[in-house]
Amino acid sequence: MLLDECRTKQVQIDSQNDEIDRLRSVIAADRVLIMVVDQHGEAAQYKMKWTSKISKIFLAHASRKGVEISTIRFTWRGGTIQPEDTPRSLGLSSNDRIDAAMIN
Repeated sequence: MLLDECRTKQVQIDSQNDEIDRLRSVIAADRVLIMVVDQHGEAAQYKMKWTSKISKIFLAHASRKGVEISTIRFTWRGGTIQPEDTPRSLGLSSNDRIDAAMIN
């Protein structure tokens, strides 16, 4: 009797773990990991939603570097990234690299 109860509990736990794994994959699919590399080759990674404005990365990166956002130009594939762009509108994929260059 006790053994049957333990097996039932284990099945419930396994089922809950499967549901947790499923939810984690749904959350992960909703987010993109973007690497920002400065002119010195220093890299920082940021995770954000596909539909969030890329300006969030601009603010976070400028804060991390201790500079004003207006002193950094962010580019991808040679083009300047606009603050209202999103990872989806740019066609970014997870682990894509954005370049950040200090401007005078």
